[in-house]
Amino acid sequence: MGGRSIGHAGMATRITKDGMLFLPPAACALLCSWQIRRSGEKQDQIDEAVKAVQAKPVHLHELRRCEGEGEDLERVTFDAVVESPPLVVQPRMRDHKRGCLVVQKVRVLPATGPNEVETSTHDPTYALWLRGWAPWRWCQNEEGTTNALKGGEKVHVDGVKRSSETPSRFALENDPNVNAWHWIDAEAMSEHLGMDPQAPLVEQMSVQEVKKKTWEEEQEDHALQHWPKPRGMAELIQFPVMPDGHRQYAMTWAALGLATGAMAVRARKMKWTRH
Repeated sequence: MGGRSIGHAGMATRITKDGMLFLPPAACALLCSWQIRRSGEKQDQIDEAVKAVQAKPVHLHELRRCEGEGEDLERVTFDAVVESPPLVVQPRMRDHKRGCLVVQKVRVLPATGPNEVETSTHDPTYALWLRGWAPWRWCQNEEGTTNALKGGEKVHVDGVKRSSETPSRFALENDPNVNAWHWIDAEAMSEHLGMDPQAPLVEQMSVQEVKKKTWEEEQEDHALQHWPKPRGMAELIQFPVMPDGHRQYAMTWAALGLATGAMAVRARKMKWTRH
């Protein structure tokens, strides 16, 4: 009886050790499946984002009457008056070039026309206007910042509602006391500019198609007064990891799973052959 018990215990131990060999390929299979699922979820998010960005824009006053004040990327349009010098969010990379984002406070003007939204003249609506990206020399050059809108200018805003950015663990802390901004914190920026912390953030959107620039257009870009420039629709719906990226990760995990699975089978055969 004792020998039989020892034999059963030894067999169970060997089976357990054999099972351990297949843990790495099993983990790879789970991660591969998860990346495939994430790819589908990300594609659904992109489809929703495209639908939102391509929708007919509404006036910001109309959007603010709705519960929750609209979803991220909801299209809005309105005329406004610039109420502050620019807040510069830096550094910010674009096309491998160092630069900054430009944010300003604007006073939203009432809509005009037959569908005008009623607003009180004693309670004006303010918003943060993310104008776009500018190159580093614009951000640091006094001539460039002189070309920025300082206040009092009337502008037309055609863009999308946005939320505050989620900073990475490597991002520097914003310091409103010295007007230093490294990531977009709509609530803190609104308070810094004397607005309601819940003031909406609207990013200007370019409706022009992105195309290869001519030599004249490249030279025009060097003129500081042409900045900042807004992002187009394709850039607005970019995610840190796109569906193709998730599929690439899935293929990587699948390859690792096959490799570790083959190694586990070989190791198991060699062990049982010796016994």
